[in-house]
Amino acid sequence: MQALSLRAHRPLASLLGGGGAAAPLGVGAARLLRSASAAKGHGQHPKARAVETPGRTPKNGKIRPAADKGFGPAERAWHVIDARGEVLGRLASKIVPLLCGKHKPTWQPQRDVGDFVVVTNVADVIVTGPKMEKKMYYRHTGFPGGLRVLSMEELIKKNPVEPLRKAVVGMLPKNKLRGQRLRRLRLFPGPEHVHEPQLRDAAAGSYVSTLPVGDRPATFRRYEAPQRHD
Repeated sequence: MQALSLRAHRPLASLLGGGGAAAPLGVGAARLLRSASAAKGHGQHPKARAVETPGRTPKNGKIRPAADKGFGPAERAWHVIDARGEVLGRLASKIVPLLCGKHKPTWQPQRDVGDFVVVTNVADVIVTGPKMEKKMYYRHTGFPGGLRVLSMEELIKKNPVEPLRKAVVGMLPKNKLRGQRLRRLRLFPGPEHVHEPQLRDAAAGSYVSTLPVGDRPATFRRYEAPQRHD
């Protein structure tokens, strides 16, 4: 068996009173060094701990329930907003919390618990200041010299709902949930929309959202479907 040297066990040499000289050790001395090392805490591994998962690990002596309300399927309501006469930026800042679900007590930043938002009369929003002529929208085709610039006035003529959509995109959190949150935003330039069946049959409820002046959040009232005249 290969002899051990005290040079490989400098902190252990002091336990035996050695001065650090390279003296060979036998099997018994090597076992004594290992036991002394374990006694002083050398070479011990940290205690393994289980990863907590809902419904798996016990807590305070009790097993967690298999179903956790925080991880259940989200109930999504439908909100109707009339954008006529609303300021573009203020309107976008009140749409974003509805898409994220921050108005719900079950909101969690890592989950998508937001609602559907239908915005009508988007073409009648108000823009303050000289933004109509001075605000520019940039995009690039990816080819050399492919920079494209449009003013807000030109963009509204091309697509009247695009400025509001871009404002909402810029205010949403930049993570993997942004795309699916944005898909629940439905913008219409006029007063008519195509989501009357969804509003009438929504299991989580449908609401008409009123946007107060200032920074206060939107208020809701129950949506009443128009009566059919056959």
